[in-house]
Amino acid sequence: MSAASTALLPSPSAQERRFPSILAQSAAVAERLIHDQIHSAAAVTLPVLEDGHDRPVDLTRTFAQRGVLLTFYVGGWSEPCTRALQELEGYRERLAERGYGVVAVSPEAVKRLHGTIERNGLGFLAVHDHGSRFALSVGLAFRIEAEVRSALRSSGVRIQVWNGEASGQLPVAATLLIGADRHYQVFAHTGRIGPRTDVTDAVRVALAA
Repeated sequence: MSAASTALLPSPSAQERRFPSILAQSAAVAERLIHDQIHSAAAVTLPVLEDGHDRPVDLTRTFAQRGVLLTFYVGGWSEPCTRALQELEGYRERLAERGYGVVAVSPEAVKRLHGTIERNGLGFLAVHDHGSRFALSVGLAFRIEAEVRSALRSSGVRIQVWNGEASGQLPVAATLLIGADRHYQVFAHTGRIGPRTDVTDAVRVALAA
């Protein structure tokens, strides 16, 4: 595993102040990964997932013989995640010049996924990970606690409805920098509040390569 930033950045949004528990849950998983160093020599098999038009996309074929910057996000309802996606869009062309494709992976239902792509003007691929199964397969998922579900519901976000399934599994705020040989580095946001830093860290390493 490479590195995960622990910096807490200023000026959290109102949403971030309302939902510190969900960031804390994600951060706790990220910190365990850092401690265990479980991905240091791993290779990943990219799955077949659905895009925003409900079409299956074979990520292995799509990114054949290329590196991939793959970022997980919980859903278009999350301000830190949508800001991270917008940041990544700003680097998309420079990453392509360095031989990296870009893909965002989320458990949000396909119709929500399409809306997230459109609202944020994303020019890169985003795909649906049902029940966060792919995230779980690489150790980057957690089940949200009841109190977090309640906090989200009170603000109009019903995870079961938003994702179209009832597992309650969400991905860690993390980005994988995957080489053409499919060995990868994990960048995980371990802050309890503030903007996601994993995308910034992964992009910096990719562009420096």
